[in-house]
Amino acid sequence: MESTSASAVAFSAAFGVFLIILISLKINISIMTPDMIEKFVTTKIKKGMTVNIHFKDRHTVTGLFIHTPDYEELKSKNFWRIVNRQNFEQWKESKDISLARLFNGATFTRLSEDNS
Repeated sequence: MESTSASAVAFSAAFGVFLIILISLKINISIMTPDMIEKFVTTKIKKGMTVNIHFKDRHTVTGLFIHTPDYEELKSKNFWRIVNRQNFEQWKESKDISLARLFNGATFTRLSEDNS
């Protein structure tokens, strides 16, 4: 009787660990911190290069991270001004900040170079 009870407890514990592993694989618990994002985009901003921004729950956005007067304040809150690829030429000519959108860096899953 005791071995059956011990087996049930061991099975229950193993099953609990298994569920925790499954949940942690399904939920992306890592987020991109402001330091991670800045490290990737610093040289891209200086060179005017566009970047692919990948998200967990939406399509990839290709755009240009821009450095505005509120850059440091936004970065401290993990927010980023990004000009979408479609508005890039117009932004280069006008530097109109209204062509940029604000994105929360915590929603990024990864960044990659735009090779197009």
